[in-house]
Amino acid sequence: MESTPRKRRSRSSSFGTIEKLPSGRYRAKYTVGAKRYTAPTPLGLATHETKLDASKALARVQTALADGTWRAPGAPDPDAMTFEQFVEDWRTRSRVQTRTREWHDGLLRNRLLPTFGPMRLVDVTPAVVSAWYAGTAQGTPTAREHAYSLLRTILNDAVRQELLSRNPCKVVGAGRAKPAKEIRPATPSEVLRIADAVPSRYRLMILLAAQCGLRFGELAALRPDSIDLDARVIRVRHSVARTQAGRELKAPKSAAGVRDVALPAGLLGEVQAHLGRWADATWLFPSADSPQPVTDTALRKVFRTAARDAGRPDLTFHHLRHTALTAAAQEGATLRELQALAGHSTVQAALRYQHAEPERMAALAERVAERYGDSPR
Repeated sequence: MESTPRKRRSRSSSFGTIEKLPSGRYRAKYTVGAKRYTAPTPLGLATHETKLDASKALARVQTALADGTWRAPGAPDPDAMTFEQFVEDWRTRSRVQTRTREWHDGLLRNRLLPTFGPMRLVDVTPAVVSAWYAGTAQGTPTAREHAYSLLRTILNDAVRQELLSRNPCKVVGAGRAKPAKEIRPATPSEVLRIADAVPSRYRLMILLAAQCGLRFGELAALRPDSIDLDARVIRVRHSVARTQAGRELKAPKSAAGVRDVALPAGLLGEVQAHLGRWADATWLFPSADSPQPVTDTALRKVFRTAARDAGRPDLTFHHLRHTALTAAAQEGATLRELQALAGHSTVQAALRYQHAEPERMAALAERVAERYGDSPR
């Protein structure tokens, strides 16, 4: 009985391996990263007629790796890759939290892919980006700026991947979302009127937001043991975020968000009263009708009514964070201190919460003028 021909053992070259097959042809293989690939012939065949041909195939791969032109077999040609194809790869590699991913997906679906999706990546030029920017989302400038910022981020990655030589996002001043109207922080008397008007289970949330600058999600995630009454600190370690699948308890959106926030002595009594009446074993601010933390919908409803009755219908709950950080700045906090208080990862982010109050500016002008006294003209 005739024996079945066996493949010969692979022989290593200086790069990759060459294997003689029972057919007498040769197969060249090599490893890049953790993946194993076959070096094809110039015509795309998987095997080579001679061992020398296989060696030449490995040499071609080695040269392509050295000069940066190597592509994994089956990978799309960079010159033919569409924006949408690159976005799929970018989404796979990007490590963002669920809510951020959903936000990105909405911007891609509604603002970017309809224009750029079918275009070749190399055809996304500064002129194309400028034309898109000029015509998109004219009625919602904040959405336009966010979409532009995401486009710039994606194309920056294409530059890093060496698929583009430079980022075509060159619109001067774009990507910086400006509020539709200037935010006027609440005064202490307005904050207290609002705190007095909301149901008492929400009172401490109003005071902590306005005096300590905590976000709603950070407040909702607090547990009774998050507040150290002896050390007078609030330990912020988590945040509650709303996603398409429901609410999610997660880490703060940046490492800077994990922080200890000083608890003012004047709020100790408020905290103790709240702990004794409204907190449960799990949450400092439990929902009124479920074992979950309070929802932003429930708070927003009562806050809107209380703010209107206090004469500030323009205020939102998040504006109390502006109130706290503006007050801290007026008391002399440095930018680094404001950054730490707010849990911001950059000084630029902290600056967005600073507001120049007319009364404060007038007082500063008077103090500058006092230096001149009654000097003669």
